Amino acid sequence: MTVHVHSNGQTDIVVREGLVENHNNFTGGNTTLAPGQSQSDTELGTTDFSGDFEQYGLIDVTSTTVAEAAAIMNDYPDSRRTRQLGR
Repeated sequence: MTVHVHSNGQTDIVVREGLVENHNNFTGGNTTLAPGQSQSDTELGTTDFSGDFEQYGLIDVTSTTVAEAAAIMNDYPDSRRTRQLGR
């Protein structure tokens, strides 16, 4: 799964393998995505993703371990991280 979070809180999701439950924090809605499916969550709801993840440089992202993800998040300013997570 690859997730791109925009500064306005919009979240784009693409699933590469497995089943993923997508929860829209704006609306509270839940959907289940299978490999090859993608969606965008906004305050208006959840829609099929109509863009191209390549624009974010995320098309060939490989798996990231929990430790690697934590290191990335530690490099991300707390003020932006908490604002994007809606806290």
